[in-house]
Amino acid sequence: MMCRSFLGFLTSLPFIGSTNAEGEAEARKAASMAQLKKDGVPVIDHLPIIETVAESRRRTTDEVIQRAIALVIVAVTIG
Repeated sequence: MMCRSFLGFLTSLPFIGSTNAEGEAEARKAASMAQLKKDGVPVIDHLPIIETVAESRRRTTDEVIQRAIALVIVAVTIG
């Protein structure tokens, strides 16, 4: 349920496709903070903006799967 509402939130963000990179990042941070506060999640307002959508790198499905497998192996061997 949380996943569906978050995906709906992401698709409704106004900054998607924005040409102003810094404004896009600020708008994304503001929207994320507002959603977290609405859901009762504690937030730290002074954290910096880290990157714009254009600067970010999306991982492939294989990269995500490999990382998940590595995390499971670490969790099982340590835990």
